[in-house]
Amino acid sequence: MHIHPDGRIRPVVPAILMTDHARLIVELSDGRPRTLAGLSQELGTHPEGILAAFRELSDSGISVVRLDANRYCLAHAIEPLDSGLIRASLPEQVRHKVVDLDVQQRVDSTNTRLMRFSSHDINGVRVCLAEMQTGGRGRRGREWLSPYAGGVYLSVRQRVVRGQRHLGALSPLLALNLADALRGLGARGIGVKWPNDLVRSGRKLGGILIETRVHADQSVTIVCGVGVNYRFPPDWSSRSDQPIVDLHEIMPRNLVSRNRVAAVIIAIVIDTVCGITSHGVRDLPVRWQVRDDMVGKVVELREGNGKTVRGCSAGIDCSGRIVLHTERGQESFEFGDVSLREAM
Repeated sequence: MHIHPDGRIRPVVPAILMTDHARLIVELSDGRPRTLAGLSQELGTHPEGILAAFRELSDSGISVVRLDANRYCLAHAIEPLDSGLIRASLPEQVRHKVVDLDVQQRVDSTNTRLMRFSSHDINGVRVCLAEMQTGGRGRRGREWLSPYAGGVYLSVRQRVVRGQRHLGALSPLLALNLADALRGLGARGIGVKWPNDLVRSGRKLGGILIETRVHADQSVTIVCGVGVNYRFPPDWSSRSDQPIVDLHEIMPRNLVSRNRVAAVIIAIVIDTVCGITSHGVRDLPVRWQVRDDMVGKVVELREGNGKTVRGCSAGIDCSGRIVLHTERGQESFEFGDVSLREAM
């Protein structure tokens, strides 16, 4: 056992039993050096358990630096997610709608977690955030890389009873509203890529995954998952199948609090879902044109059946479908993946 400086006796936990790393991360989160002995006493854990935890943290995306024989620190300070701070940062008209705001250390997927709730659970808005996702998902089942504290990963669950005819446009509309909100926080130059990516100069900053469940009364449960790169571990960038960028790179001198970013995203998701059911999307094509990262460029669209279509991107329509000028004329497509191609 260890005797803590305050006189309390704390049991030594064998290394193999140290599975909860949250307290260790909090101890290290400010970036200041800590001694192995000090951490061992504070956490009531054998030093070997802490060293084993360091190795596991490295695999999760947190880099622990050994300064000398006995001192360690994080490569940079991190800001743990705090449900109280996030809730307090929500606008009042949004805050009262949220009946549950849950911060998890590690989940398979925030979307999956919220989709597990009973379909009869219709009261209010539920929010789930995670420091890390082990099975984060993008569109079409792609993996969404979610290193620990490297981004803001969250999902918002709402139920709507009207306005379903506009839901096809929800994804691009949400991307636009998020781009505007991040710009308001000081992140300049953020554009959108159909159908719902946040990009900057062709590099991906964030993405959206929307899942729905239609009920017998024709109401719809909507789960909107959002992932935004906050401060991505450099050694994880090579794991991505496309170039990425994070908020730390976009705004290195005035990086906004991670909890503040989370609150802004939650508010935008809730407002967008509520707004699309009552106001429609008539101005969507015009707004999209301003931020479209591919408008006027030659692109290739790969449909779900494997067929590819090549044309010049002309924005989107009111239903959220991409519009291409092809050799057959102007065509609209509801599903597919878009990539740039050399000019025809």
